[in-house]
Amino acid sequence: MDTLVIGLSNFHNYWRYAVLIAAAVAFAGALAGWLGKMPARKTARQAGLLFMIAMDVQATIGIVLWLLRGGLDQPRPFRLEHPLVMILALVAIHVGTVLAKRAKSDKGSARIVAIAVVVSFILVLVGIPGLLPGR
Repeated sequence: MDTLVIGLSNFHNYWRYAVLIAAAVAFAGALAGWLGKMPARKTARQAGLLFMIAMDVQATIGIVLWLLRGGLDQPRPFRLEHPLVMILALVAIHVGTVLAKRAKSDKGSARIVAIAVVVSFILVLVGIPGLLPGR
């Protein structure tokens, strides 16, 4: 069991870089669609999907690790703070992509994805233990 937890933990630790890169690519794609540099709706949907998939993988591994490590028996911030902020980040990007599908205009769709990516990315940064001072 320890080998599984260590392996998943390593994957979770390294996959965060894929999440951060996907956030940057998604924001750039959504911004390009919003500003009219690329086909707005298609670019925004693909950009949001890339980030959403990266977040889904990270969240799935994180939830499995949280359960394997004892859930609420873990020390702070892994007991509640980290998982809850990351789930909020996941919800933000999922809601953003759903709202983008329902947008009336292509540029509106791209704007919604850009905003959702930024909100989700800020939550990810806030939720990473040790990244911000005092945590």
